[in-house]
Amino acid sequence: MTTSISNRDQSAIVDTVTLGSRTVLPVTLIGPGGNYSTSSTVTASNLDIRDLTSTDVVTVTGGTGQTADVKITLDTETVAVGSIAVGTNNIGDVDVASIAAGTNLIGKTASSPDSNTIYAGTTALTPKFATISLAASGDLVVAVVDKKIRVTNFFLLVDGETTITFQSNGADDLTGDIKLLEYQGLSPGYDPTGHFETASGKKLNLVLGTAVNVAGWLKYVEVP
Repeated sequence: MTTSISNRDQSAIVDTVTLGSRTVLPVTLIGPGGNYSTSSTVTASNLDIRDLTSTDVVTVTGGTGQTADVKITLDTETVAVGSIAVGTNNIGDVDVASIAAGTNLIGKTASSPDSNTIYAGTTALTPKFATISLAASGDLVVAVVDKKIRVTNFFLLVDGETTITFQSNGADDLTGDIKLLEYQGLSPGYDPTGHFETASGKKLNLVLGTAVNVAGWLKYVEVP
């Protein structure tokens, strides 16, 4: 058989070529400019080995000073990859054999909610909590330098008919005027992206159309 060298991009030294249980020595290497013997330096990046059966195993051993990997191409043949032994072979940096069945995924990421952290891009934010207890318009969360107050959830209950408006820094409306009846509550539910947020470095306050008692709570994060 003939072992053919093609592609003039890389150089490699081939000591032995093993076909199944047969070690072929010497072997003729056909490359640019002429033929070469084993252990000779050749200019190539692809080593084409032909006329193999599907049961043949091909092994190419690189010699001292090899400067590039050798690629083996089997025309119209199926190359079978043997089993990966536990703890001895990796794909990239992943030890495939160490992944227990049913507990880890490749190609997907399984996750569960983290009650301690919310991410804004790659920035980890810690959820914070505040109490709502007002008898008139007032502040809910004090200003934080260089941070926006982003409300992710809240609940409130009024003991009289009124309107409520969330504001940034006592001036900029974050919501419209929301009308509530006596003993009516309001809770929009959790939204990790935030229902609304203040301007950077500004407080969060609540404006009442009519002074009534308001009780409740809110969750928020401080966003850079």
